[in-house]
Amino acid sequence: MIRNKITEIYGKCIFYEHGRAGYCHVQPGEELCYHAHMHALPVNANLKEKLVRDGLFPIKLQEPADIFSKYYELGQYLYYEDTEGQGYLFQINRPIPRQYLRTLTAQAIGKPELADWHKYPELDKLWTGKKKLLRALQGGESN
Repeated sequence: MIRNKITEIYGKCIFYEHGRAGYCHVQPGEELCYHAHMHALPVNANLKEKLVRDGLFPIKLQEPADIFSKYYELGQYLYYEDTEGQGYLFQINRPIPRQYLRTLTAQAIGKPELADWHKYPELDKLWTGKKKLLRALQGGESN
């Protein structure tokens, strides 16, 4: 439903989730996060090729729920869903840079500076997009 509405409003989009990999806010002495959140980005970008070039192997998922069984089997992962809705899990077996997927996305759209969310939070665009999406999901206008 989210993909359909984002596509209706903005065009193609991708999704990603960095699972229990990379850096996040954790308790002292912990290395992993104990939460997950999906990122939905209205961009026409292919991150899979760059992930593979960086030495990560894609595991093609048959359905989104497969992420859970693969997580229990493999541990740390990155999840990437392309513009066509095909999901991939990438097992992480080495440290990855902070904001790795955000950085790849910023590079893919030709705006590498946007990888630094401290300098470029673009909160106005975030809130405007959220309002548009909420209106569309509630059956209102998407513009």
